[in-house]
Amino acid sequence: EQEEEATVALRIGDHLLFTQQIPIPQLAQAITHSWLVPESIASDTPVLLHISNHGSNTWYLYEIVVEPHQAGSQDAEETSP
Repeated sequence: EQEEEATVALRIGDHLLFTQQIPIPQLAQAITHSWLVPESIASDTPVLLHISNHGSNTWYLYEIVVEPHQAGSQDAEETSP
């Protein structure tokens, strides 16, 4: 049986924040990421969640949390599967 892949991506305005290839099918999992965006983003900026997959799969966007940048905080990206 040939393994397939889904593509998951998150974009806010002109910023592509996340893209990942995920093997399918597989057991349910949570994907968690944190980003620092290099500029202020207006509250009416569109958020696009793109999912491209084959077959019958279920995807949920649980939460997007926006926190203001704190002076002195480190610029880092955290990723956990």
